[in-house]
Amino acid sequence: MTQSLLTPMEAAKALGLPLRTLTFWRHKRKGPRFYKVGRHVRYDKYDIDEYLLKSIVKTGEL
Repeated sequence: MTQSLLTPMEAAKALGLPLRTLTFWRHKRKGPRFYKVGRHVRYDKYDIDEYLLKSIVKTGEL
């Protein structure tokens, strides 16, 4: 199983968010799924993409 795991800093950059926001979300169990690898936190690129897709707000269509 090949995955592209991102550090919290890389994930925050991919989401366009401050690292603090991502850390806060993680403690509140919000935001994209994450992995705990020992003491380290990692995000799967696929989960970041899925989170962004689910966050789309649809507006009136023309």
